[in-house]
Amino acid sequence: MLKNYIKTGIRTLLRHKGYCALNIMGLAVGLAVCILIFLWVQDELGYDRFHTNANRIYRVIEHEELSNGELLSYTQQGPELASILKTNYPEILESVRFRNMRDRLVKFGDHQFYERGFAFSDPSILTMFTFPLKMGDPASALNDPSSIVISENMANKYFENQDPLGKVLRVDNHTNFIVSGVMENIPSNSHLKFDFLAKFDSIKNFGQPITGWGSFYIDTYVLLAKTADPQNVNQKIKNVISEHSDGDPFFIDLQPLTRIRLFSNAILTPRVDGDIKYVVIFSLIAIFILLNACINFMNLTTARSGKRAREIGMRKVVGARRKELIQQFFGESLLMAFISLLFAVVLVQVLLPFFNQLSGKDLPLMILGRLHVILGLLGITLTAGMISGIYPALFLSSFQPVSVLKSTFKSGHRGKTFRKTLVIFQFVLTTVLVIGTVVVYRQLNYLRQQNLGYDTEQVMSFRLPGNLREKIDLLETTFERNTDVLNTAAASTIPGRRRATLTLNTWEGRDSEDR
Repeated sequence: MLKNYIKTGIRTLLRHKGYCALNIMGLAVGLAVCILIFLWVQDELGYDRFHTNANRIYRVIEHEELSNGELLSYTQQGPELASILKTNYPEILESVRFRNMRDRLVKFGDHQFYERGFAFSDPSILTMFTFPLKMGDPASALNDPSSIVISENMANKYFENQDPLGKVLRVDNHTNFIVSGVMENIPSNSHLKFDFLAKFDSIKNFGQPITGWGSFYIDTYVLLAKTADPQNVNQKIKNVISEHSDGDPFFIDLQPLTRIRLFSNAILTPRVDGDIKYVVIFSLIAIFILLNACINFMNLTTARSGKRAREIGMRKVVGARRKELIQQFFGESLLMAFISLLFAVVLVQVLLPFFNQLSGKDLPLMILGRLHVILGLLGITLTAGMISGIYPALFLSSFQPVSVLKSTFKSGHRGKTFRKTLVIFQFVLTTVLVIGTVVVYRQLNYLRQQNLGYDTEQVMSFRLPGNLREKIDLLETTFERNTDVLNTAAASTIPGRRRATLTLNTWEGRDSEDR
């Protein structure tokens, strides 16, 4: 029976080439847009889930309640917290400190570059997280304070065809590190991004303390036991900072690793681009676009009902039951949907580089070959085929053979109200999408043209890497000698960009209630 439905569907395609091509291409465009959005959404939802222990790893968040009731949240704490959590709370199996320091000058032979992804952490980061090593032992790679693990990209960049293990990298002209491991390049959907990983203790060589509670500059991550209840752990560790730092008014809790990307907008943290609101919005847009494509399919199919009425009448006369006709029309819809999928995949392959540029992603073409993506595409296509075919199947199979064969059947009046309803619904969806696009465009245009209180034209900014920060006066003098430069200024950050820095100081006789 299935074979017969497929044959009938293919014959219909060949017999009505123009109509079928229009239906297939319309559905293909809708599917292609839907697939691109689906790839973006699954990448956002998949952030940090490649870690084996992803569901048991948490980031420590620190909160401060101000006198006006406002709650400030930070991702960074002092260097003592990690060991206190691991030692005093049996539910916490492991803890690591993490600090990413940008603009380190790295040298090897004639190779010399300023590197932004230079991180310091505890040795257990390589076993707690899933950062596989291609060379070296993750259990011991960071045991020595002078050891360093680098990414594949950096190994190729600095050592080319040489064996990197045992080679010495000089950093900032004052500290030598011995390469003890080469890790696979970190996936793009990781909130932790680095190319160099040194033992945390060596951070003291770069002006950062490794003890004390007063300097908040470290991200702390913990691994919970499989049986641990995160809510109970939150209650236990809530006041650990105030208990160990002269009653400072801070409390902490745990944020799941898998929620960092999309649920960190309220936290004063290094830049996080993700937001769950955008995931919901784009998911709804994909649904709207797919519904529009399906409605087009239904309208085109039912509009041609008169041309297939005699075929349906003859099939019923020779014994075809309504159930069999419904199955046949469903089969035709699904066949066209899966043909549309093939064209949609081709469109996606063509558009993916432009989509990556637009969205800031790095989704590879090979992503279409992953099992979960294939299953998702099949699910989307099956849904589109079912939605597109359900009304035409019920509508066409309801024709009475007597009225059709006697030519008393009038197709134009059958389903007229429903088709009008579909068109109105389609118009509403399109209007919503157009209005949303106009609102977003006007908002972006407003941001570009809004008076910020200072002139942004002809103003250039750049980061000062490494030791150049100590030579600001010399740099300003050099720039001012250039007749094209009208003025210079140095700042810790660009106006309008969010940045949080917190340092606590204490002194003899300080009242713990003073803030």
